[in-house]
Amino acid sequence: MSRDEEYTEVNINIRHYSNLRFAQLTIFLALTGGLVSVIFTKLTNEQATLKNCLEFAGVFTTIMFWLIEESATKKWMAFKKRGDELEKILGYKQLTEFPRSRFLSATNATRMLYIGITVFWTIVFFCSM
Repeated sequence: MSRDEEYTEVNINIRHYSNLRFAQLTIFLALTGGLVSVIFTKLTNEQATLKNCLEFAGVFTTIMFWLIEESATKKWMAFKKRGDELEKILGYKQLTEFPRSRFLSATNATRMLYIGITVFWTIVFFCSM
């Protein structure tokens, strides 16, 4: 495989992992919304055991989706690093000159979202016991 072909593949993989983040986030938010809806509007006090199980499921699924997100982010970063290396060799500037922000990034925003939702579910779970 030539370096130009590898560069093309690296960019395809970067695009894939960028899109994957939002697909995963969509599924996670729909699942979270469904759990919140059931727990706060559908269940009665007599269904406390079921409610506790669903609250725990909220904590568990948040952590699982967060781990999936971190895995995809690591892969994205590895492809980005390889793309930067190839750009130096090939004289391209698509990835290396793209504007970046260390703190205000999609990765940090997504992490803050997962932290916030994990805290929410933890509070809900322990307050209902």
